[in-house]
Amino acid sequence: MVLPKFQSQKTLQIHPSVFCNLSCLHCYSSSGPNQRRSSLDLETLKTAISDAKALGYKVVSISGGEPLIYEDLFKLLSFAKSLNMTTTITTNGTIMDNQKIVQIKNFVDVVAISLDGPPVIHNRIRGSSTAFRDLVRTINSLKKAGIKFGIIHTLTLENWENILWTAKFASTNGASLLQVHPLEMTGRATIKMNSEYPDNDILSRVYLLLLALKSKYRGSMMIQYDVVNIKDITKNPDLVCASDMDFKIEQVTLADLLNFLVIQENGSVIPISYGFSEKYQLCNIKNKRLSNIWPEYIQNNHYEKFRKLCKDLFNDITSKPNDLPFVNWYELLLKKSYDYKDLD
Repeated sequence: MVLPKFQSQKTLQIHPSVFCNLSCLHCYSSSGPNQRRSSLDLETLKTAISDAKALGYKVVSISGGEPLIYEDLFKLLSFAKSLNMTTTITTNGTIMDNQKIVQIKNFVDVVAISLDGPPVIHNRIRGSSTAFRDLVRTINSLKKAGIKFGIIHTLTLENWENILWTAKFASTNGASLLQVHPLEMTGRATIKMNSEYPDNDILSRVYLLLLALKSKYRGSMMIQYDVVNIKDITKNPDLVCASDMDFKIEQVTLADLLNFLVIQENGSVIPISYGFSEKYQLCNIKNKRLSNIWPEYIQNNHYEKFRKLCKDLFNDITSKPNDLPFVNWYELLLKKSYDYKDLD
């Protein structure tokens, strides 16, 4: 039996709200201070986390919006830790004060901080003249408190040439991870950054740079690049859920089939990525428990249709000659989820 390995960790990502103190130009969820402040109910989310744990998920990742604005963040993290789950939050790093540090210290395993490059670039994308300064202050506070942190870097046409600077900054300041994620044309980026998209040539150049950086920082900082090598998936389609299914329902859990689930601020549970078409929604936790979707998700062929979506994209990519072997699979799959007619 071969099970899909779309991502390495079995993660439940939660977006309790899209309220944020910044309006970043590349924000995939179009979060900002003008978004309504409504958020998902704590008890509903706790139930979803319990169900996710029972279904095989090991990690709870809180994003947003800015999760540090979510008033029940610490209760949510505490609950997840009580279930022995790994917890992470993704923050813009501008509002982390000593009180919040004290609150999260015992309940978060890793804090992921978003960094877009050197100060001028970072501040421009964040729409704040103090964003970089505040980020440095937050990093210093996390180090002092002994909280592990990583850097998430959105790769653009403008900042790719600064990748060496970004890696040095992350390493010098004690980051355990540098995650490089290509800009996606979703959310606010479709309007504010449509000329900043890194093409396949840039993706390939960055791949070579990151290979060198992996060697340089081996043993001190892990480097992750969120692209797919076409040669790798051609040899092993199962890496992107594009192989033929050869398992029986009683042999698997939901986490075996979908390593990454996302709960959006409206309660919808979708696979892989925020903004994925809700045609592929598993359920809405406001009116249905996660525990009740399994094995219904298999029996109603919903997973089979998701997998067919992956397989069709795989065929599109691998059937064409391509001298530049890297693609942003996640963005392509998200876009195809809207174009795809199989569920209509």
